[in-house]
Amino acid sequence: MQRRDDFNMPEVKMDKIGMQQWTIAISATVILTPRKILLMLFTEYCVQNFKRIWSAVFYI
Repeated sequence: MQRRDDFNMPEVKMDKIGMQQWTIAISATVILTPRKILLMLFTEYCVQNFKRIWSAVFYI
């Protein structure tokens, strides 16, 4: 049987704290960034993907 005290190890705790900090940072960025910029980035991303898929469909 493996020991079940993995979650008490300092490395794992640090990982969890790190993940929380990242989540908070990303949330703050999303909240503070103007919606227009986010929308622009998201639209650009979608357009790029759409173009790639579209060209892939036609080149097959």
